Amino acid sequence: MISRRQLCQSALFGVVARSAPAQKYPVETIPAQRIIDEVRARSSGLAVWWTGHNGWLIKSGDVLIGTDLVVDEPSRLYAPPISAAELAPDLDVSFVSHGHGDHFNRPTSRVLVESRNACS
Repeated sequence: MISRRQLCQSALFGVVARSAPAQKYPVETIPAQRIIDEVRARSSGLAVWWTGHNGWLIKSGDVLIGTDLVVDEPSRLYAPPISAAELAPDLDVSFVSHGHGDHFNRPTSRVLVESRNACS
């Protein structure tokens, strides 16, 4: 008969001794649900959408604000739910908290600035 101590040791060491299978990452970008229609349809109250990593869209009434938008970066594992080109006509203000690549994305910012609709 196995003692309680032996049973616990067996269970503990059995779990520790086994290794997990190797993590496999997707080869292609994982698609995201598109949010442009939802953003455009919202015209009252306060709404918030996550655009991936550190980025957020905040809409209050008809004012749309983006923070740390990195939506035109092909190397991301998860595709962004919106592109800068889709966003540019509707975005009123774009904030960049600081100049690191995960908060400031040159291609995204270029599209937004060239649209001349938003304050960046």
